[in-house]
Amino acid sequence: MRLGPLLGLAPFLLLTSSCCATPLSAAVNDLEAGQSPRALARLRAIGPSFEELSPDERVRYALYRGLAHLALGDASSADSWLCQARAATTRNPDLLSLEDRSRLRTALRALGRMPGE
Repeated sequence: MRLGPLLGLAPFLLLTSSCCATPLSAAVNDLEAGQSPRALARLRAIGPSFEELSPDERVRYALYRGLAHLALGDASSADSWLCQARAATTRNPDLLSLEDRSRLRTALRALGRMPGE
């Protein structure tokens, strides 16, 4: 996987919304600040309590964990998390905001996984 196309996601990550106070807020804020390694560390710390998150938080966790991996050039891990987020939103699109669904589609395109493939 070439990482060149992935570099275009940097501005995309800077536009993420962090208005809601959830366990994911600090990680999302780190992604907004371009601190992908710190964001990934925060997300990994949340991981053990993944099942305790609400369904919408679980899908957001998968999305942002995938975005963090993608920003760090780990396409394999990004693909796994982003496909998990896609599967959840295929069953229930309302789990993510319109903005986050757009982020998911953009990230999947960057990985060569157009929705519907």
